[in-house]
Amino acid sequence: MNVTLGAMFQITCEPRGVPYPVISWLQNGKATTNTDDSNRRLTVEVKHYDKAGRIECVADNGVGEPASSGIIMLVHC
Repeated sequence: MNVTLGAMFQITCEPRGVPYPVISWLQNGKATTNTDDSNRRLTVEVKHYDKAGRIECVADNGVGEPASSGIIMLVHC
């Protein structure tokens, strides 16, 4: 995904499972919390180039291994 400085966007995570998974978000390997109440949507405001990198949704319901999916974000000026 290519974005420009000053952009704002949302990423949605829609995991499935029984029991329903707990969702967490990582940005460049670090936990981030700019989410909605259900934690399904992450809002990203690109204020600086350090926002570039991997954004990942991790879903864990305690059964087996957590599942994850993500994107690579490139920041352009």
